[in-house]
Amino acid sequence: MARLHRKELKHDEFVDIVDRVLLYVEGHGRRLAVLAVAIVLGSAAVGGYWWYSGQQAEKASIALGAAMVTFEASVQAGLPSLPGQGTERVFSSEEEKWQAALEEFAAVREEYAGTQAGLLARHYEGVCKLRLGQQEPGLAALEEVSRASDPEVAALAKFHLAGFYQGVGRAEEAEKFYRELSEKPTATVPKAVALFDLAALVAEKNPAEARQLYQQVKDEFPDTTIAAEVTRRLELLPEPPQP
Repeated sequence: MARLHRKELKHDEFVDIVDRVLLYVEGHGRRLAVLAVAIVLGSAAVGGYWWYSGQQAEKASIALGAAMVTFEASVQAGLPSLPGQGTERVFSSEEEKWQAALEEFAAVREEYAGTQAGLLARHYEGVCKLRLGQQEPGLAALEEVSRASDPEVAALAKFHLAGFYQGVGRAEEAEKFYRELSEKPTATVPKAVALFDLAALVAEKNPAEARQLYQQVKDEFPDTTIAAEVTRRLELLPEPPQP
């Protein structure tokens, strides 16, 4: 399969996903850290879990968080890699960053196989491979995770797959995922986010449906910040025909 360059991944951007989830959650008066989609849900030991399992989950969550710091690190093209201060890292190129993150996620997946952290690491392995132009193994990883029994992580993989397919012109496949995610929302991909992206996808071919979807977001989530963006998108759509 042909190498996929990063510029083609127009819609499959982690930051874009986080931004829209943040908009949704902020509107409901709750705080969500940038790494919220990467933490291990229930990683702390709770009743019914063995102490060892709780410790492993906590270690896995910390390791995954460290890999996410690399994933979200800054890039300063043309400069040598800088260690930064504290946990911050700076890379000289996007490719260098994605490669470093890929290696860290692979290590988490191998060491903590069978945990939610390991599953999330596998998901981000797929994302990093797509960023590096490794299309076949990247898609294989995301498709594998999309079939996982963990609904939160599976939804995140489906969302990335939808974004990828939308970015490369495979609209039907993207639409299938967005509709599924809107019908079965999760904490990682809220209903408002799935509906918003579905509306953006169908806007060109079916502006009437896009208008309906955007309006649904406004009606169901009126007090969220994302509703303001929906209003702007509605204004950009062609006016419906007069009866």
